[in-house]
Amino acid sequence: MADAFPPGTANCEAGPARGLRYSFCTLVSDVSLYRDMVSSFRKNGFSEEVCEFLYVDNSTENRFDAYRGLNYMMSRASGETLVLCHQDLLAYDSMSILDQKLAELAEIDPDWGLAGNAGYSDERGHFVECISDMGGYQRRTCPLPAPVVSLDENFILVRNSVRIGPSADLEGFHMYGTDMVVQAAISGRKSYVIEFHVEHRGNGFTGPSFVRSAQAFEDKYAQVFKRRKIVTTVTKVMVGGTLIDRLYRRYRRKRRFEVPDESTDRRIKPRKLLFAVRERLHGSVYALDGHRFEIPPDSTYPMKKAFHKGEYEMPERSLVARHLPIDIDVVELGGSLGVVSHSIRRKIGNGPRHVIVEANKRLEPLLRRNIGISADSETTTIDLAAVWYGDSPTVDFLVDPDTPSNSVVTKKSDGETVSVPAKTLNRLLEENGIRGPYSLVCDIEGAEYDLLEKDRSALDNCVCMIVEIHPRPFLSSGRTIKAWLDLFRQAGFELVDAEKNVIVGIKQAQPANRT
Repeated sequence: MADAFPPGTANCEAGPARGLRYSFCTLVSDVSLYRDMVSSFRKNGFSEEVCEFLYVDNSTENRFDAYRGLNYMMSRASGETLVLCHQDLLAYDSMSILDQKLAELAEIDPDWGLAGNAGYSDERGHFVECISDMGGYQRRTCPLPAPVVSLDENFILVRNSVRIGPSADLEGFHMYGTDMVVQAAISGRKSYVIEFHVEHRGNGFTGPSFVRSAQAFEDKYAQVFKRRKIVTTVTKVMVGGTLIDRLYRRYRRKRRFEVPDESTDRRIKPRKLLFAVRERLHGSVYALDGHRFEIPPDSTYPMKKAFHKGEYEMPERSLVARHLPIDIDVVELGGSLGVVSHSIRRKIGNGPRHVIVEANKRLEPLLRRNIGISADSETTTIDLAAVWYGDSPTVDFLVDPDTPSNSVVTKKSDGETVSVPAKTLNRLLEENGIRGPYSLVCDIEGAEYDLLEKDRSALDNCVCMIVEIHPRPFLSSGRTIKAWLDLFRQAGFELVDAEKNVIVGIKQAQPANRT
């Protein structure tokens, strides 16, 4: 049956559990996602002999909210450690690694209460995490474990002997992670983010139900605390304090999650005005790595801010400087404004060829000026096309002021689009006469999945691949980061370095020339 639960799992309403090491507790609304989750953990050593997978069945209707459902499962679980997790996780690390990380945590703090993979640390002053999700691949922000004042709900570890559970007087599907952290703190136990890597396939839904949960959380703990601000992975909550404090926080949260509109954000408007004054005086020119780059005057505020702070394409720039070979040709997919192109050209010098593929024809003059090449350059070529693996010889390409997010569109778009030639990597190599070893630098807004899946032979001679992956289009189309990494390794690449979503793969074996 398509909706059959995976074997070896247990409906909590069916009977008692047995003594085990880990008890996974999950609210299930999509059985296929849950099946994938259970399978991925079992493949990583969480076997039926030492683990149990408990669920409550919300697949036809929401019979349990998170507070009631998790408490119900926890009351029937027998594992030494309870794993409260979402149905849309995929395990990367093995059970032996989790055993090791919990043993290390016990050495640091024998009385720890909770652990997870994402939260906010007052002690460190920033978010701490070890996760792959729509926000990025394998996000690690600091050495772990790290104490936190909140935990994301996708993955929470609870010591069965401690028995800290969601509050009985709250309801819904949000804020229970922070609720449990607060309860642990009241009982004298700390909570931590540890280094155990999973992929979260969800999109972190927020809306009116989230606003109601945050408000109920504030109301509950206002009776316990004096004025205290708690930062979660999604919002800030104010417990205690005055009525004005709480009303202001609720107004801000409602505005952010129910009517998100940057144009109404009063904090942004003065900053935009400062950029307008700066550009009136100096033009749309910004310095990066000792070089001046011109950007379109109608560029978005986040893009101008990134240029101003020197952060634009920072991972690509640093990884190109560290890993790109200097003596072989380079194919760059997604030239955009030429910032990464300039880093490539500076690294490889004037000898090897550099083929830049950019679909937005309007950017070509700017791209040439920014990297300092003429139309008759013998070493640097600009190919005006989009990398695409559909059936049509052309494809619609979004041309938007938010230049880094311009991409191929397959459905009707509200933004302006242009029709451009669609080419595969294999065709680009043939047309540009690249038959020997080459490096690939790639930022093509999600098409990197099709490149590895449908054009792997074009990578036979690729010895270095620096690619930005885009989890959101992966996950939105039912694909996963884990599946892309499997394709990456099957193509012969060893993952040697990564910054944020940018990954470096190196082939150890020397490729043969193309014929």
